[in-house]
Amino acid sequence: MQAVRGKATVVAIDEDWDRRLDKALEVDEEVRHLMVAELEMLLKTGDVAMHNDEDIAPSAVLKFLRLHVSGSVFALLVSLSPLAIVGELSSTIPLQVQILQEKTLLPADLRALSRTLSIIATHESNDISVASDVVAAFSKNLQSTSDKEKYISVTGHIFAKLALRLRIEECHTAAFEQYLSVVQGSISDIRLYDTCLDALSQLAIFGALGPQLHITTEVTCHLEKFIAVIELKLKSFHENSVLALSKLALALALTYDTHNSELLPIEQKVFDCHTSKQIEFVFTCGDALVVLAGGWLLKLLRQSLDVPGQAIGYMQDSTGRLGPILRHVLLATAQSKPALRRAGCIWLLALVQHLPHDPLIRDSATEIHTAFMRFLADRDEMVQDAAARGLSLVYELGDADLKETLVKGLLRSFTDNNAATSLSSGSVDLDTQLFDKGVLKTHDSSVSTYKDVLSLAADVGDPGLVYKFMLMAKLNLLWTSRRGMAYGLGAIMLKASLAEMLTQNPRLGSRLIPKLYRYRHDPNTAVALAMDGIWASLVGDSPRVISDHFDDILREVLAGLGDREWRVRQASAVALNNLLQTQPLERYEARLDEIWNMSFRAMDDIKESILDKLIPLFMGTKGLLSDVEDVRNFALETVLRLCETGGLAIRKHVPELISHFIELMLTLEPEVVNYLVLNADKYNLDSNAVDAQRLQSVGHSPMMDAIEKLMAQIDVNVMPEVVRCLKLAVTRAVGLPLKACGSRVIVGLVTGKTALARDFGDALLAICVAQLGDRNTAVAHSYAVAAGHCCRLASVDAIVDYSKKIQHMYLTGEDPKTRKLAAVASEAVGRHGGADQFERVAAAFLPLAYIGKHDGDADVAKAFDKEWVEYASGASAVRLYFHEIFTICDASIRSHDYTVRQTMARTIVDVCTALDSLLPAEILPLFNTVLEACKGKSWQGKELVFEALVTIAVKNARFLRENGDVSALVELTVRTEQKRRNKAYQLCVVLSVGKFIKEFPENRDLVGEYIEVMRQVLTDDYVEDADLVSDGSPVQMEEFYLKYIRSVVDACPRDVFDECLFTFALELMTGFKNSGHEMSWRTCYSFNENFQALLNSWKSINFTEHQLELIARAISILTTFTEMYKLEKNAIIFARNAKLSLDLFKRHNSQKHANQILEFVTRLSDNNVSSVVRNELEIAIA
Repeated sequence: MQAVRGKATVVAIDEDWDRRLDKALEVDEEVRHLMVAELEMLLKTGDVAMHNDEDIAPSAVLKFLRLHVSGSVFALLVSLSPLAIVGELSSTIPLQVQILQEKTLLPADLRALSRTLSIIATHESNDISVASDVVAAFSKNLQSTSDKEKYISVTGHIFAKLALRLRIEECHTAAFEQYLSVVQGSISDIRLYDTCLDALSQLAIFGALGPQLHITTEVTCHLEKFIAVIELKLKSFHENSVLALSKLALALALTYDTHNSELLPIEQKVFDCHTSKQIEFVFTCGDALVVLAGGWLLKLLRQSLDVPGQAIGYMQDSTGRLGPILRHVLLATAQSKPALRRAGCIWLLALVQHLPHDPLIRDSATEIHTAFMRFLADRDEMVQDAAARGLSLVYELGDADLKETLVKGLLRSFTDNNAATSLSSGSVDLDTQLFDKGVLKTHDSSVSTYKDVLSLAADVGDPGLVYKFMLMAKLNLLWTSRRGMAYGLGAIMLKASLAEMLTQNPRLGSRLIPKLYRYRHDPNTAVALAMDGIWASLVGDSPRVISDHFDDILREVLAGLGDREWRVRQASAVALNNLLQTQPLERYEARLDEIWNMSFRAMDDIKESILDKLIPLFMGTKGLLSDVEDVRNFALETVLRLCETGGLAIRKHVPELISHFIELMLTLEPEVVNYLVLNADKYNLDSNAVDAQRLQSVGHSPMMDAIEKLMAQIDVNVMPEVVRCLKLAVTRAVGLPLKACGSRVIVGLVTGKTALARDFGDALLAICVAQLGDRNTAVAHSYAVAAGHCCRLASVDAIVDYSKKIQHMYLTGEDPKTRKLAAVASEAVGRHGGADQFERVAAAFLPLAYIGKHDGDADVAKAFDKEWVEYASGASAVRLYFHEIFTICDASIRSHDYTVRQTMARTIVDVCTALDSLLPAEILPLFNTVLEACKGKSWQGKELVFEALVTIAVKNARFLRENGDVSALVELTVRTEQKRRNKAYQLCVVLSVGKFIKEFPENRDLVGEYIEVMRQVLTDDYVEDADLVSDGSPVQMEEFYLKYIRSVVDACPRDVFDECLFTFALELMTGFKNSGHEMSWRTCYSFNENFQALLNSWKSINFTEHQLELIARAISILTTFTEMYKLEKNAIIFARNAKLSLDLFKRHNSQKHANQILEFVTRLSDNNVSSVVRNELEIAIA
């Protein structure tokens, strides 16, 4: 109490002060800060005794420590104490160990003392051996359950604090691995389960289990097993389990996946717990979701930070998962299942309660507010309370703008019956009866909707007044629970009566009385009578009130005469007539001019007054900036007429008018478009498609027509000013219509005023280049196209500089959007810059175009390929720009962006394929570049670099054989890369290695290593570990094996019989045939294709008897597919293989082997085969 005395905290003297005091340190961070400050003050004054000398009386701390029943309080004090105080407590470590070992402790006391001991033992003033000795002391005897429990709790807290203090790496990994093994063996024991959860939670939240820190290689394996055990407990709705699961999830890298919009597996597990009928468990699930959504941004976790001033080193501040979790919780609140709706309400409250300052919560405040409104009518009182609390939090967490947004959302929810946010449970909408008949004495009708009452409250500026008006209607609402609505109102709106509010707040009266007076004269009789009833209830002395607020009422009705709503204008006219009859002339004589002006406005059209004004008027709020569409259109029409007929008088204003028209373009875009842009995801719209439509609408805008007419009057005298004003307008422009309009004006100047704009080509290009960095993709692309037009007039130096910027954008862009922009910009220069101009600068653009057409993104590659095909194409162009292409590849193939590396590798492969030969001076740099890029560990796409190396080697085999040093380096790289442990990478590499050994079969050691790697790859265990077959379908498995068997066959050299490789291929085919895998016609056809390729390449080879035996044995495999030959294509290819085989055996006088084939062909021919197949078989044996 001393620390919080006189401070604004949750510790207040009321009927619940004892509960407040007990929970203050847990729920109020201000109380925690005050406690820390109080302890620091005590330290400075020396009022803290920490000694333990035998000749001095024991300190109060040591006496307190021996009272282990107060362990939780002592642990809390230690966690809040300054480091100097904690350091003084090091002498108490032996006593704490003794208490823990000798006493029989309750689980809560054990956790508290473990926490205390860990804070002190890991203090920075203590050597790491102090913590290690404590761990060793508890690990000596683990026979009994009690000993294990103490070891698990104490050791877990110590390792957790070491991780928090960034000292965990100082301890022995063997001790940590032993600890995890003990926990793994104990977590299934019901007696130790909660202790294991507490210890693992501590380790997880401080980063000892990952994902950044990896103390041992087995941590991830242990973590997965812990999670598997805990998930089983969720079925019994165990509260500690769901909270521990969320904390353990913080140790998984998957938890920080910010790109996945769906729920992650653990998040889904928590969501599935909504079926529990235990309200406390549902609240606990809410805490778990908050942990998953907020991570260390969460106060709930920050309260676990029991070392003052210590930052979290091994964990990210946030998981980044609030967006998907919030979205799914909001969806749950709108579901029809009662259990899911209840859980959604409670979980939404948890998110708002614990993450109130997160921008996502603020941005979703309107939707959250609406969701809570649904539950004010729920039959479950707990849900009502939760919703009311949530409404209070949402309303109070925002600034004035946010509160205004929420209020508008509240009004829309009640007044728009078809809105998506309309209430669904106990709904209150336009058809909900508010007043009982006769309550307001309307005689012939009664007010039965909210619409006008809410409008009144909104106009006054205090939406809370609507609830006061409802009270006047005797709370005649269709909510099933009066308590729920009362709680909600109490959480958001003022509790004082309306009369007291008017008395205490004169400003409120000055806003309410004029609005209400005008509503009394509404054209709708029912509304007017209802407002009369409210007026009568509020205003006792009507003449006096009208007289007191006359000026305010007069101001209101005069403003209403110019309102957009016809009902407001008509009501204001009637109200003005009645108001003036109640007051003498002297009260409003000074405002007669204004009264007459507004009266005439209500009676007559404004056209004549507009016609009397000059251009500045049309540019103001009474013209092009007017909120009334008719007024805007009329103003624009008038300006256009002036532009057409003004002649020389208007020409000097053209630059300024163009600038103003660009800036005003946004006013002509319907508000619904802005809404769609901001909510594109909500309506499943592609924002880029929306922007494309907006760009198109700019071209058809009447404002654009006006600008084009102005541009027609540009001459040499105003052209410099036009460019200056245009640059200023584009620079200041905010929003797509304005930016897009600017780019169209630039294109119009280049194409329509070419002669005048020629001297300003560089300046116009500079304007466009400056806008390429715009965050809106459509805007950036429009200026890229405009820049292409400008290149028609720009100087060669300016265009070359522009090409360098495009190249820099492409090579350093962090996302496909930037690379796509570079592609569009480069292609636009060729398309719009003019053929003659592009010829002069082709060398600055085409090399990048050739590289870019190999980009992994199809859209990027398509744009660059279009440019290359249009202006270069063919091998001759590759030869012409070889050095420029190679220079870019050499500089970028070691880029930090793996996407760029992959593009460079594809480019090199294509260059080598396109060119039949290279000069030695060109080959060696290529080898050096690719060999250097192959160094280091594997990464996604590195297989493309390796493929480039193999392609260069195969295409330049003679060069390698003549240059032993380079050949040795290439061979070493091939051997190294095919042995990489990354399975996905290795699978791609071995395919390229096959191509290499086909060209260099003389390297027998490499052939042997290749066979060993392939033998390892083509196993079911390898396939399963590498997760190659996504759905485990037999067809995918079959195609995988056939692909790699074919690669081995292709590796066999032609015109030479490589017995080693052929035997291996035979082994693979036989093995797969007998593997038990489900095989289709594909296997039969693929095997026949393999032999056909080999037999065609052996026509000039003389075989030994042993080799003929191998070939015959291989061909015999084909005869085992009897049923498969019912398929015509299989039978045809076999018949052709039979002919090739018979020719080979007859050439070697091997009649025995030939007879075996003839026998099978004869049997196959006797079957019911088609005439085509029969013909092929007859040809084979002819």
